[in-house]
Amino acid sequence: MGKCSALWNASSRPHSADKIYQIVESSLKTPCATRCNSLYDSIKGLLDKRNVLSQIMTKLHLPCFRDVDLEFLDEHQQILAPIAVALDRLQSEHHCYYADLIPTLHAVNNQLKSLQLMNFRHCSALLRAVCAGFNRRFANFLNLTPDVNIALLASMTHPYFKIRWLPATLSGEHERLAVM
Repeated sequence: MGKCSALWNASSRPHSADKIYQIVESSLKTPCATRCNSLYDSIKGLLDKRNVLSQIMTKLHLPCFRDVDLEFLDEHQQILAPIAVALDRLQSEHHCYYADLIPTLHAVNNQLKSLQLMNFRHCSALLRAVCAGFNRRFANFLNLTPDVNIALLASMTHPYFKIRWLPATLSGEHERLAVM
């Protein structure tokens, strides 16, 4: 992350920003303290410019990214992707309803569970921390406790979601499939 920070700091200076613009014909996205997804977006932006990243770093007289650095950034981005996409969806100015909350949280939980099956070389501790924090923060919504009944009702009465997002054990599908 140190090399990323050095690059982002350099990109905020006019002379360095001109050099970057000459190479990629755009500016780099930089992390912002007030936007939750900005780190994810910034890393994704760097990985999208992977083929010219060494040229940028050389031109700015910064240490170049090694393959292991790019592997780390790629894993970091994969782990943060489900939460970043969900935040973008839930913070949308259009088409965002209370009914979206529980299905989105369950989708993120399923995506994080599938990521746990992957063998991350560099960011396995980050994945464990993200999963633990997510489950701790949204336990009521994931376990569908009585104090989230209003959100549950909103999701179940939404024409798109209905009950198709419920786990099979809760929606009655488990019993129906067992009979077949």
